[in-house]
Amino acid sequence: MKTNHDKKQSYLKIGFQVGCSIFLASLIVTKLIFKSLNVNAFAFLLLVIIILSSFFIAIVSFLRSVKTRSLKIASRIENRKYPLLSIEEARTIAERLLADPLKFKCRKPASGTAPSIAGLPSTLIKFFSEYSQVNVVYGDGRLDSSSIRQSLFDDRYLKVGSDAGCELAIRYDEDPIYEVDGDVSSAYPSYPSVYHWIISMDDQIYSK
Repeated sequence: MKTNHDKKQSYLKIGFQVGCSIFLASLIVTKLIFKSLNVNAFAFLLLVIIILSSFFIAIVSFLRSVKTRSLKIASRIENRKYPLLSIEEARTIAERLLADPLKFKCRKPASGTAPSIAGLPSTLIKFFSEYSQVNVVYGDGRLDSSSIRQSLFDDRYLKVGSDAGCELAIRYDEDPIYEVDGDVSSAYPSYPSVYHWIISMDDQIYSK
């Protein structure tokens, strides 16, 4: 595996080779136009070097933008498939997302253990043993172990967080996260697990 030092040396080597190539190409073009090297030829040489360097930088910038756009598209495609992911697969993706402080603000529990509350499934016990609180930076979504209690809207559910006027809740001892708002006339929007909810938040808020 290449270390940062090895990568730096590799970039310097490539930069040196590109610089030499640009200089030689500029020199060849100058000699083809000017029979002898004089002030005008030197000025022309500098101009050609600047033009070729600018062209090279433009190509590199374009390729970088294409790569970045491709990675974003791949991420969005991955996120859009989140309902089909297993809990472990979703957990792997969600933990990577939670590591980004620009997207999610996380708080670790002081004791390193989840609150002992009847009705909490093993998935959430594990989650809250690692994160006592998770807030969406540019949104209202919030998971909070200190807010776990019976839902105020529907006593069949256990509240584990909140989001834009609704409760994030679970059925007792079950993994899916529901957006409970008290409207019993229709099914509550749901996510297969807390990790799927995190992926969904990333897709809805940050992957646009």
